[in-house]
Amino acid sequence: MSLSTYSIFYYGQEVDKDSKYIDFKEGATSFAGVVPVGSYTLTRLCELVAEAMNDVGAYTYTCTFNRTTRVVTIGSSSAFDLLGSTGVNASSSVLSVIGFGASDVLATTSTSGSASGSTYEPQLTLQDHVATVNNKKSLSAVVTKSASGNKVSVQSFGEERFLKFSLKYITNIYQPSGQ
Repeated sequence: MSLSTYSIFYYGQEVDKDSKYIDFKEGATSFAGVVPVGSYTLTRLCELVAEAMNDVGAYTYTCTFNRTTRVVTIGSSSAFDLLGSTGVNASSSVLSVIGFGASDVLATTSTSGSASGSTYEPQLTLQDHVATVNNKKSLSAVVTKSASGNKVSVQSFGEERFLKFSLKYITNIYQPSGQ
């Protein structure tokens, strides 16, 4: 089975020891949130940024992004200072990963000046597609049998779903649209 629409893949949201902090100020009090080191989707990275800020600050923070432009917006229940240049950890800030410049911003909503990460757009639709409903695995599954062997019990705690597909004819040669 193949898909009938073109796909786009987002990547490049890498948090390492040199880009894991987010410095901000609520009134006169400064805070430093910590985002765990790892490779994330932009959705997950935004969730982790909001969690890092909510864990240490008193205000309620949100972090969202525009899927088309990959521009990130950090919002708060009250005005806050995003410390991109004067924060204690400004040299190892996650702000550069999510598209913010190295400057301080006072706002209730702050939007990054550039896109986060990169995109890959295959020239053809995905081939040999197996939908996630048909490709799943139970998490922490436990199988037990009765002493007689004729009764089997399976207990699981959720499931992981996987998307499987093929990318055919990958090239870096420009292909005009409509062909």
